[in-house]
Amino acid sequence: METLTELTAHLPPEPDEAALFPRIQQMVAQSGRTLVVIDDDPTGTQTVADVELLLAWDEARLRETLQRERQLFYLLTNSRSMPEQEAAALNERAARQLKAASESIGKEFVLASRSDSTLRGHYPAEIFALERGIGAACDGHLLVPAFFEGGRYTINGMHYVATPTASAETLQPAHEINELVFVQSGSSRSCELIEDTSHTHSALKSEHVVRRVKEWIDGFEARNPLFRILGRSFIALKAAK
Repeated sequence: METLTELTAHLPPEPDEAALFPRIQQMVAQSGRTLVVIDDDPTGTQTVADVELLLAWDEARLRETLQRERQLFYLLTNSRSMPEQEAAALNERAARQLKAASESIGKEFVLASRSDSTLRGHYPAEIFALERGIGAACDGHLLVPAFFEGGRYTINGMHYVATPTASAETLQPAHEINELVFVQSGSSRSCELIEDTSHTHSALKSEHVVRRVKEWIDGFEARNPLFRILGRSFIALKAAK
């Protein structure tokens, strides 16, 4: 077994959250955009408070919600329990409705697709569906399969689980402790699991991408500590021009 301290020794020191969160709140407010989280399972909203959650919506309801000038709200699709084709159709429809609502009132938004820290769910189908819905392809997908409170970490592309408890210092690769998704893949390497579960998308041959992106992440974490607290999400990135 390895320890969390050993595996993260090469990383920059953790940011001071007491100082970080006010900065993030200020940046979000200054952007004038609303963060809309597309959540594929009800467990996601258990980690937030004082956030609006829509269980059903149409374009009019989304327009009304955007007009309330809230900085964040959730759309609960519960699509993890659906067949992939149905889940993709739901995501695309929601994105089209959100885009139409946004354009009708001139209110910009940002999308985050929240899924599972063990990479269950319909990736990349749902992300591609969201791209079709908003009518724009993203430059990349930032996958953050982590749930620190639950003792789950992805370090150097490997998914680890704290054992024997979520707060333990010792970590084991997920497939060694019979995590079903990783056992079926035969590996705890997130990139290999992504390839295995997205075999119809040949562009997602990700091992070399992980190696190339690692250099960017090593510097990015130091410059942008928000990266460290975006766990449990699939985030589609559009690079600034």
